[in-house]
Amino acid sequence: MAGNELQCKMEQAKELRRMAEEAKAEAEKLEEEIKAEMTRRNVSELIAGPFKAVYKAVTRGQLDGKALRAELPDIAARYTRQTQYMRFTIS
Repeated sequence: MAGNELQCKMEQAKELRRMAEEAKAEAEKLEEEIKAEMTRRNVSELIAGPFKAVYKAVTRGQLDGKALRAELPDIAARYTRQTQYMRFTIS
């Protein structure tokens, strides 16, 4: 690919990411409005036409790795695995 073509592709990718972020922000705003209405109605489920919204508390357990490393570092080290991934950014 020529330099101009690469620049164009990077520019398009950056613009599409910006648009996706705007769309995500708009979706989150709409979701907040729906949650506010559900809170106002004091319901955890809301049906509107073919759509059903559910807004309820969920509890889950999660290992506190920081505390484990502080109190039992040898066990934490034995069960810690390294992962690697590729990061791509355009700035």
